Amino acid sequence: MSDFRTLVQYARFDGSTWTSPIDIFITSSFQNIGSVSPALGPDGMLYIVWTHPLLRTSYLMSAPAHKATSANNWSKPAQLKLPAKDALLQIDQAGVFHIFYSIIEQEPGVYYIRSEDEGITWTSPLWLDRDILQIHAPSSLNFELDGKGGLHAAWSYDTIYDLGGDWVRYAHSLDGGLTWEKPITYDRTEVGNDVLTFASPVMAVNGETVHIIWASGDPPRRNHIMSTDSGTTWSPAERIFGQLEGQAFDGLTFDGNGRLHYFGQIRFPRAIYHSIWVNNRWSTPEIVYFIGDTEVSGKIESGDAVPPIDVIGAHNTIPTIQRGNQIILTFTDNPSAPQGRLFVMTHVMEDTIEQPVLPTPIVPDAVVSRAAPTEISNEVSSAEVAALPTPTRSVSVNGVTRQEELPSTSFGLWAGIIPVIFLAGFAVIFKMIKGNRNE
Repeated sequence: MSDFRTLVQYARFDGSTWTSPIDIFITSSFQNIGSVSPALGPDGMLYIVWTHPLLRTSYLMSAPAHKATSANNWSKPAQLKLPAKDALLQIDQAGVFHIFYSIIEQEPGVYYIRSEDEGITWTSPLWLDRDILQIHAPSSLNFELDGKGGLHAAWSYDTIYDLGGDWVRYAHSLDGGLTWEKPITYDRTEVGNDVLTFASPVMAVNGETVHIIWASGDPPRRNHIMSTDSGTTWSPAERIFGQLEGQAFDGLTFDGNGRLHYFGQIRFPRAIYHSIWVNNRWSTPEIVYFIGDTEVSGKIESGDAVPPIDVIGAHNTIPTIQRGNQIILTFTDNPSAPQGRLFVMTHVMEDTIEQPVLPTPIVPDAVVSRAAPTEISNEVSSAEVAALPTPTRSVSVNGVTRQEELPSTSFGLWAGIIPVIFLAGFAVIFKMIKGNRNE
């Protein structure tokens, strides 16, 4: 906006049509929003947590999911006083709220809290990485539930002075967040080892199966590990996708048949690629959106040139699945692009059975007043400190590189790109953020 405010907006997609976006929160001038994380509760309520790093606080809002397309049905923001840079919200089948978040000042690290009363009261924060490297801060947070009481988290670290990254890690709790195992460090920067400046790990969880992909090396190429026992043991790390390289922030999602889909903007040629994990191997990556291989496109990628209006730099490729068989892929412009758009592509998988739409629980019209959340102190008790983890092992990524065939192009499988301005998909519920850009 012209006065440098940031908006949180909401829109819904039913598989073919988008609702008009609505504003549900607007910051003051020259204030930015950190992360936005939506979650659907078993009671039919849609909850959103977002962070306000400048004010060192966070907020929680809610609305009945079936009425969330009207701004009048959203609650007033409840301040959590959580000094997080990024915060990810998950709600389990029992209605317990779980937040995994990062702090970059004072005592930087990743933390976990939970609430059993819809965010009114919260547990004391549990610091998961007290052994964090000096002058480093967490980044690229991932947080998923497995439906069986398991909580899974993956992240990496950047230096505070933006001099590179280190340590790519995973941790889990198998009792609903009551206790956490020590983090596993599955890649780190060492003499003669991989560079982790652009690690940006992504994680996907399906039952007891956990997959993690991250980038390492110079230029950055993809590595993959997986676990079939809820993150207790892991496969050896494998470098995947041959010589494809680059980092524009990938995405993973499972379809209705339990197949894992990867999307990422990598090169060469520079494009959005799609690969499927099936029969314990990755398929040859296919191009779903071609960007180009010119000197100008390289300058666009580095931020040294502004892309033409018809060239989409395609960053932050976020996929989700609707009804088991429809892939909804969202991605943004290159950060250097002046337009600040976000786009959607959709694809129906003919080999996957369409799942029926479950009825959305109807929340009674009677308004239930919410008490103000209790302030969350980031003091860690001595008992919690005693249980804080240290790294346990590092998995080498110097395995055999599997060479892939040159990627094929599959434009015809996908619906046309639709500019929808800052949409990020979560099943049929989407979040919409309008950043602090001049309009």
